[in-house]
Amino acid sequence: VVFNRIANNATPAEVLDQRSVLAREQIVLEIIARNTRADMAHARHILVNDEAAAQAILAELQSGADFATLAATRSRDTASATNGGDLGWATRGDFVPAFEEAIFTLPLNTPQIVQTDFGFHVVEVLDRELQRPFDTFEQLRVRQNAGQFYQETFVPWYEELRREFELSGELQIADGFDPNALPIPFPETP
Repeated sequence: VVFNRIANNATPAEVLDQRSVLAREQIVLEIIARNTRADMAHARHILVNDEAAAQAILAELQSGADFATLAATRSRDTASATNGGDLGWATRGDFVPAFEEAIFTLPLNTPQIVQTDFGFHVVEVLDRELQRPFDTFEQLRVRQNAGQFYQETFVPWYEELRREFELSGELQIADGFDPNALPIPFPETP
């Protein structure tokens, strides 16, 4: 804060104003995230080179082995291995088609083998939700289809909310202000 104040020659009041603006922006971004929705699946996986290794892991799981432990010790996907293979909530478009199809159609809590160009995955779908809201703005922002999800779910929600408040008299739009002209906070999808 002190560095920013010195660097910008800002007064303490200006620094507080800047913080207030940033706080309001954060609130708006969280409102966007929580009112933007997409079909999502929560899955975990263990990635190996060949089908024999995948079959062996599947057999171990069926015998009671711990998925997270096997992911940590056997998966080639080092990024998810440290989280027990957990991929978090994923939307359509996040993964290659074969993997995406699997996480949106396989039965829940039943590990199965899926082959992709990356190798063989032992996949377990933990949960699936249609039109699930995003937990945070960052979770939304990093999605390839963020602009599409925003346009299809947030914009209609916002427009309906705005109409309700305008009709009730609780909201009046200033002359010359077009809320639809505001830029969206991530690239639009083609």
